[in-house]
Parts: sequence; structure tokens; C-alpha cells
Amino acid sequence: MNRHTVDVKGAAEVAYRSMRLQAASVAFNSQTEKMRAVGDPVLVDGADRITGETMTYDLSIRRGTVYSGRTKYEQGYVSGKRVRRVSEDILDVEDGTYTTCDLLEPHYHFGSKKMKIMLHDKVVAKPIVFYIKRIPVLVLPFYIFPIKSGRHSGFQLPQVEFGSSNGGGKFVRNLGYYWAINDYLDATLWADYYQGDRWVGHGQGRYHKRYGYQGQLSGSYENRYSTGSNRWDIVGRHYQTLGPNFSLTAQANLTNASDYYKDEFLGRSVLLRVQRNLRSSVSVQKGWSRASLNLGCSAIRTWTPTRAGSESNRRRPPRRSRCPPVRSGARPGGRNRPDSHSSRRPSTRIEPRSSPNAIHS
Repeated sequence: MNRHTVDVKGAAEVAYRSMRLQAASVAFNSQTEKMRAVGDPVLVDGADRITGETMTYDLSIRRGTVYSGRTKYEQGYVSGKRVRRVSEDILDVEDGTYTTCDLLEPHYHFGSKKMKIMLHDKVVAKPIVFYIKRIPVLVLPFYIFPIKSGRHSGFQLPQVEFGSSNGGGKFVRNLGYYWAINDYLDATLWADYYQGDRWVGHGQGRYHKRYGYQGQLSGSYENRYSTGSNRWDIVGRHYQTLGPNFSLTAQANLTNASDYYKDEFLGRSVLLRVQRNLRSSVSVQKGWSRASLNLGCSAIRTWTPTRAGSESNRRRPPRRSRCPPVRSGARPGGRNRPDSHSSRRPSTRIEPRSSPNAIHS
């Protein structure tokens, strides 16, 4: 036996500075300062934790290779046939996967022969395949996606929906891109495609200046090439501070077709599909120490069924009314469009958005 080699077997544990290694068996060479661990090794180095089947580690340069390894960085999980740390902030992964689902059999993941992970920045993979369960649904020659914490721009691939329906055929929904323009402004664009029937484009923008104004504007446009018809809608919210105890609130809900919200193939919520009133309004509020003033007007468009079962619309004349502030809290991606009767004040800031690729199971 080499006098520089130490073998520890049976629930072995090695601690060195901020590094701690646990495994069924650990062999350490004091001359080369290299270790080899087998039997479900677990390496904890500072805030990093990695598991695998076999592991080698060089204590002198704090670099190592894990075979059949799995680790977590930020909000993502990385696994691969071989995971090698080549520098302080870079991992090379062979036959690797990346997902934000924390299950051992993730609901979705990206798979690639070669992946380079730049910690706290991005993942570069080529080629790359996007899987739902074990079914490949999208193949790209290469792809770069961010893994930064906080709000940042990126494609929203894990939010994509694939499916089919009896009336609408095969479809792809929520294929979109989130753009974090700055700390006070963001935008989201996404699209839906229904085979042989239609496509729908969506957009949403949010803005917020503290102590000044905040709001959002969203809308969609549908082109039905099966019938040659077009439908659209626009929803807007705005709240602005005009001075001490002086504010303005406005909202708009517009569409060119009464049946647009009720189309069950577009994936809208039940609340929107049963809605029969579209309300637009503007109001100003002023307060004093012993009095307050509220001025505003609103227009309500009501969809009513005719005797023949079809729908017609009628527009009520504008009327003066008290218009409370409205809330602008929809998340980018358009999945939770706020209803048009909200009476809460908008949130005080645009919340940091998690990675567009981070969807938790």
C-alpha cells in the first residue's frame, strides 16, 4: 500500500476547509491532494452541493469531476453523465439535462450532448432538445438561456402548452418572450397556433414609477384563416399621482367581437368566458383634511343574447360615477388577466420576475 494513500471505507467522511465529502468509500492521496469517492458520494463545497455515483476531486485547485452527477444552481437542476468543474464559475456537462422541476423524473427538461454552464449567468447547449416527460417536442441546433436570479429577459419555453381538442385540432399555446426593459418597465409577447384554423398574437406591457404612476396595457389579435375573420381586444390600467392627495385612475376594456372572450379554444379562464360587461372609465380623486371630491365617468358595453340565440351588443351612454382605483397585477405571460371590476389600488412596484425558464412543478 502506498504510504501517501489513505483509504476510508464504510460511511466515510472527509472535511477540508469549507469542503465536506461523504461516501461509502473514499481514497485520498496526500502527495497529489486528490480524492476518489465511490458509493453515492455527496460533496458540499461552500454553498454548492453535488451528488453522483463516482467522484474525483483535486483539493489543490478545488476542481473535480462527478460521474452520473446531479446538482442545483440558482433555481435549476443540472445532471449529466459527467459533470466537470473547469473553473470557479464554469461547469462542463456531458450528456446533460437542465430543468427547474425538482422531481427525479422531471415534468420537463432540456437535454444536450454538450452543455456549458456559466454559474449565475447562462447555460449554453448544442444541440438541445426540449422534452415534456420523455417526449421530445422541440429541437434546436444550439440554445442560450439565462439562469440569473431576479428579473431578466428570455424565452418562456417551460410555459409552452401542447395539445389537441375535438373542435380546434392540434395547438401550441404560450410560446413567448419576456423582455425586462429596465427596473421600471417590462413587456411580454407570446403567440398561440391552432392547426388549420387560426393564430393569436398577445402582448402585455407594464410600467411603474414610484410615487408617480403605474399601470399596464395588454391586448391580443386573432386571425382565423379558416373563415377570413379577425378579432382583437385591448385592456388597459393606469394610476397616477397628480399631487398631494390628488390622483387619477383610468381603465379601458375594448373588443370588436362579443364572442372573442367566450371562445373556449383560446384557453381563457371561465371568469372571462362568462363575463358580459366591458367597462371603461376615468376618474380623479382629491382629498382635503375635512372633505374629498371624486369625479369620473364610465362606459359599459353589455353583450345580450337575442331571441334567435345569437348575440348583439348595445352601448350604454356614458354616465357620471364614482370610479375606485383599479389593480394592475397581471403577471407577464397573460395567464392571469385581471378582471375589469377590480377595486384595489395597483401594486407599489413591478415585482422581480423569476427566470422565464423557472416553472415549478
